[in-house]
Amino acid sequence: MKNPKFTLGIRVVAGCYLIYLAYVITRDGLLGKENLQGWQFGVALAGVIVFVVVGILIAYQASKTLMAMHREEKLKAAEEAAEQAAQQAMWQQQSSSERFRNMKSLADLEAGTLSSAAAAEEIVSDAADPDRGQTVTDAADDAAEPAESSAETITAEEVVEKTE
Repeated sequence: MKNPKFTLGIRVVAGCYLIYLAYVITRDGLLGKENLQGWQFGVALAGVIVFVVVGILIAYQASKTLMAMHREEKLKAAEEAAEQAAQQAMWQQQSSSERFRNMKSLADLEAGTLSSAAAAEEIVSDAADPDRGQTVTDAADDAAEPAESSAETITAEEVVEKTE
């Protein structure tokens, strides 16, 4: 399994190294100790130009892709946080009996006695109760609003007794 961030990081380093090599060739070969003349000077100059251009392209493309991946991860994390907050608000707004039914559906799903499609349908039907005239979107919008606190507390046994 490859890690794309590591691979892109290596590319950035490789691009910078090519630029450094071009600098060393220029410093030592073209301007420094070596007295290059004729075709040797031309080859060194061509190498410097190729190293600089390729190094800049590799480093730029890899860093641009890394920044895009970072931006995408931040956006995904923000979307997940918003979705989680909406679900938590919806949970707080549900009545105790709705919470119990949803918990029971999820427990049945985990136990394998209920299919995931049936559990999802049951939870969505609770979220968009036709008696209240809400759609799923309306229920999600309502969930984003702050929930009112309820002084009534009910246990699971009381819910079972009321539904029987």
